[in-house]
Amino acid sequence: MNKLNKAFIILQMAVFLPIMGYAQTAERELHYWGSPENYLNAQGMVILDLVNEALDQNPPSIKPNLSGKRALKPNLVRKQALYMLDAVLHDTRYDGSDLIKDFLASRVDRVLSDLEKPMNKNERVKIYKIYNDGFVIRSREVTIAVDLCGKSGTLIADEQMRRLVAYCEALFITHNHSDHCDDNVVSMFTVDEKPVYAIANYVTTDEGVSLIRWDKPKEMKVQFTDYEVKVKVFPGHQDELINNIYVFYLPNGFSVAHLGDQHNQEDMVWIREIGKEVKDLDVLIINCWSNDFNDYVKGFNPKLIISGHENELGHTIDHREAFWLTYYKFGEVYKLTKPYVIMGWGEWFNFKSKYAIWHK
Repeated sequence: MNKLNKAFIILQMAVFLPIMGYAQTAERELHYWGSPENYLNAQGMVILDLVNEALDQNPPSIKPNLSGKRALKPNLVRKQALYMLDAVLHDTRYDGSDLIKDFLASRVDRVLSDLEKPMNKNERVKIYKIYNDGFVIRSREVTIAVDLCGKSGTLIADEQMRRLVAYCEALFITHNHSDHCDDNVVSMFTVDEKPVYAIANYVTTDEGVSLIRWDKPKEMKVQFTDYEVKVKVFPGHQDELINNIYVFYLPNGFSVAHLGDQHNQEDMVWIREIGKEVKDLDVLIINCWSNDFNDYVKGFNPKLIISGHENELGHTIDHREAFWLTYYKFGEVYKLTKPYVIMGWGEWFNFKSKYAIWHK
């Protein structure tokens, strides 16, 4: 039996085992007659357990296709797992449930376990996707968080978030939306006397928050304990809302851009020409729903694209941005020829080399 057929059988079992009266844990009953809510909860547990297992066994990776071009050949078991996750997260009956919070906690625990390990010589830049558009960018020298958000402790518990913040040396906020800007997280950084850089209209009483004001691209040098990081900040917008675009130049020579929720037609005039100021970009983190997607890619010209913003639970399901939709857009609509990685919550990708990024 090949791996794909086995995956289909496992999927069928995950959906139908509760109906058959099969139970393997104390939380599951033999029958759910007259108790549809318990039935759906048990089914969700089975599916999310399987999603965890499938993603752990099939981590994010990109490989050249048979012709040797830099294009993604999706792992079908991995795709199925992300599509199963879509199905659960787009059922609003699960919104706010312990089922979803426990699943996300299990994913963040995986990140914490990896952050505990020192990076080896083959690990140059690791990009961790925490939740929504919250990312952690890590090299051997520095670890930077962007748009880290736990929904004020309601989605990612403050205790777990503090453990995550402990590994990060600075926080950057792209714009004032609650799925990107979390006052609890900001306070955790400032209490630890770690710098926070935010948009100019961010309102805070926390000392240690630096508000970035601009009317044209701004270059900053952020001093960490042993290293300095150059950061270019571009004056972006989400519609009329200020949205900082950050480009980080890490001490080891690698560069990573995070676009936040950049979405403004007037800005496209200079974004299409941004390659004049952002040269040789390694990684572009871009929200999956961006319009003018190919123009962003052409302007920044990255070696690797990483998508963000899938399944923001604060949105209605028509704007939760499914993983299946990102796969469809990247492969069928935009027909991206550059390598890209689509990650779920609590996953990461190791950008090994500026010249050869393929995982073996």
